[in-house]
Amino acid sequence: MTLAEIRQVFCQQSGRYDLVNNDGTDAGADYFIKAGQRYLDRLFDNENSTARTFRSLDVGQFFVKVAQLRYLEECWLVDPSGPSRTELKFAKMRQAQCYFGVPLQDITPGSPLLFALCRDRVVEETLSMAGVSALHFSDTIAGTTGQFKGVVVLPPPDSAGMHLELVGKFDSEPLDSETATSYWTENHDDILVLAALYKLECLYRNSAGAKDALNVLLDAVRALDMDMVAQETVNADQMED
Repeated sequence: MTLAEIRQVFCQQSGRYDLVNNDGTDAGADYFIKAGQRYLDRLFDNENSTARTFRSLDVGQFFVKVAQLRYLEECWLVDPSGPSRTELKFAKMRQAQCYFGVPLQDITPGSPLLFALCRDRVVEETLSMAGVSALHFSDTIAGTTGQFKGVVVLPPPDSAGMHLELVGKFDSEPLDSETATSYWTENHDDILVLAALYKLECLYRNSAGAKDALNVLLDAVRALDMDMVAQETVNADQMED
């Protein structure tokens, strides 16, 4: 189902036809649908939650941004010319800064060893060295809103053509157009509608109604979780064989 189709079902189930315009476009319904999808992404790790993305690195570049990243599990340095693939060690931003002992822009490029996460801020696609003198004692890359998470690689690479392979948990595809789809709209549209209805009940500040809606939602998600556990059990049995 598309976002427009989910919106129609949501309004039918909630009776809130005031949340759509006469032509069926959004007049407030999408707020609850998107909130419901974000809640589901954090409530239940599904087969679509783990993803892998790549970012290229220029010589001396120590920062990349990643959209829709919830948290990072692995960070690999990939050299296509080798080819070679090396896992980088995680360090907290302050630990990494103390390890090198100089502002980030003064770190001599070399073979990357560590990766750290910055606070969630919007930044430029590439970050110039001249604009980050304050980063020596900061774990924030400047910006305005929290659309991206930042990954810092230290020391910055001294060779061209390097890539970062980032593995972690990601949000579902954004529902940003009438025809947009996501894991939830395509596979479990009924559960997405239940999550949107729960978010609507929360807005009503109706604790009893919200509790009932949440119980229905959790019951539906529990069935998905049982499938995931069963699949993991099968995978473990096959590995042992």
